[in-house]
Amino acid sequence: MPKSLRSFLEECRREIPNEVVHITKEVDPAHYDVTAIIKHLGAMKKFPILVFDRPRNLHGQVSNEFKLVMNCEISQRKAQIALGVPRQTDRTRMAEVCLEREEHRIPPIVVDKKSAPVKEVVKKGGDVDLYELPIMRHHYMDGGPYVVLSTITRDRKSGIYNCSYHRMEVKSKNKTALYASPRHLWKIFRDHEDNNRECPVATVLGHHPAYHMGACYSGPFEVSEFDIIGGYLQEPLRLTPSETFGEDLLIPADAEIVIEGALIPGKRIVEGPFGEAPGYLGPQRYTTCVHYEVRAVNYRKGGMYQSVITPEGDKPWMDLPREGAYLRRCREAVPGVTSVCKMGRHAHYNVFISMKKMSEGDPGRAAAAALTFDHTKNVFVFDDDIDVYNPTDILWALATRVQPHRQI
Repeated sequence: MPKSLRSFLEECRREIPNEVVHITKEVDPAHYDVTAIIKHLGAMKKFPILVFDRPRNLHGQVSNEFKLVMNCEISQRKAQIALGVPRQTDRTRMAEVCLEREEHRIPPIVVDKKSAPVKEVVKKGGDVDLYELPIMRHHYMDGGPYVVLSTITRDRKSGIYNCSYHRMEVKSKNKTALYASPRHLWKIFRDHEDNNRECPVATVLGHHPAYHMGACYSGPFEVSEFDIIGGYLQEPLRLTPSETFGEDLLIPADAEIVIEGALIPGKRIVEGPFGEAPGYLGPQRYTTCVHYEVRAVNYRKGGMYQSVITPEGDKPWMDLPREGAYLRRCREAVPGVTSVCKMGRHAHYNVFISMKKMSEGDPGRAAAAALTFDHTKNVFVFDDDIDVYNPTDILWALATRVQPHRQI
């Protein structure tokens, strides 16, 4: 059976049955019911998978077609299950597994629409209605309900696929404002826009956590992220033609829900504010907020809509691939680097590196490599006897081993 969100939930029910919780009471995701539950559980350091069986959609009606699933990727144990590694696998080894999966890429395969579960229900044109989905407002003062999972684009010249995370404020039943932060998607869109072309696009609203982890890949533009996702899944990602662009834009066949359409050249939309991962309200934006016209919705019967709220604890679905990318780049500069911590709230813009120092210049070279990433503000380099995943070890080393006037 191909890997999917459903196969992952079944595995979790076998491995960690107490961590899969169904909530049968009616909830209103657009008015913070789900946010409140996640935040209360997070304050107790509890991160179970939550399946909301009766969420309201944006029409305010209990959704009969969709469930809402949260927290699938939260906690190290769930990441181990998603990656298929033993329970005793430690954090450094998990980051190394991510690197290995990225190096051993598996190309996707294409299946016809009849073999694609995501094509069980297809709505196009005037039948498209995003308000039928249980889309959330995530944070107090958010500008509106937001989609926050990964979006697929394809480079016009090379045909390479990109998957990346961009917040999308829902503006109407068939329109969102996509904040195209200036990375690979922005490059692809601007190439289309400069040639006065629509940019084909699709957004995956539910899949196996290994899919979401692969979509976090931080590597060269020339690498197809469908190949990377295959590496994370350890099997070919199954793709099928989209409704809007056919074989010119392939979408994941085993996803729960995929919306598809086009980014419109020359059109910008104000969106925001939105509560960002660092814990602060991000501003309204305009110049890089693109009009995303939704032209089709594909979904499985009983489709499970996914979203994410950044918790107070670990979020390995995004941090592990990012940690692997830092580890790769720091080791390229200094082979003696043993670990890089980028996971947890205290490590969002802080980078903690442990290493076996061979020469006096090694710490500086490792720090300089980490600073090439845009999510780096402060870099701390330690000897390898310090557990950089343990904040107590970190603070003890800073207190006892640092001479600020010489070493900062």
